[in-house]
Amino acid sequence: MLATVLLAFYQQNYEKDIESYYLSEDQLQYTAIPKDALKSCEQGKEVYPIVIIYQQQVAGFFTLERDSEAAYSTNQNAFALRAFSIHYSLQGKGIAQQALKILDAFIRQNFLGIDEIVLGVNHKNTAAQYVYKCAGFKDNRKRVFGRKGEQYVFEKKIKRAIQR
Repeated sequence: MLATVLLAFYQQNYEKDIESYYLSEDQLQYTAIPKDALKSCEQGKEVYPIVIIYQQQVAGFFTLERDSEAAYSTNQNAFALRAFSIHYSLQGKGIAQQALKILDAFIRQNFLGIDEIVLGVNHKNTAAQYVYKCAGFKDNRKRVFGRKGEQYVFEKKIKRAIQR
């Protein structure tokens, strides 16, 4: 049985785990390592670095940010999911899928009014496409061109919690 996966805002106490975080050369074609992604968080944009915790260690990382350039969506209440990755040594354990499945609840709990998550995934990165689709993301048929070529835009509506 898979151990519990948690999402948390990045804090300085995760720095040691981030420093030792690595990805394969193949994966680096498609995503940034957390250390580099954290630099974009310092540029004054509305960017939130998130760590994926598995067995009391940083197992993954991503950022949530307002899609200010509207590259993926014109929805003002959407967050763009960027720089998503799982530490190379922990891949294949279902951590990515579990993290993406609890992302809705994390956003509902921490960000009022956000009702959609959008992301770009490289057309050649079929492994990532599969993970996103299994977590409920849908290809909205929009295409954008990034540094590494054509990207498919995926989206997922965030359902509101049922009020009782």
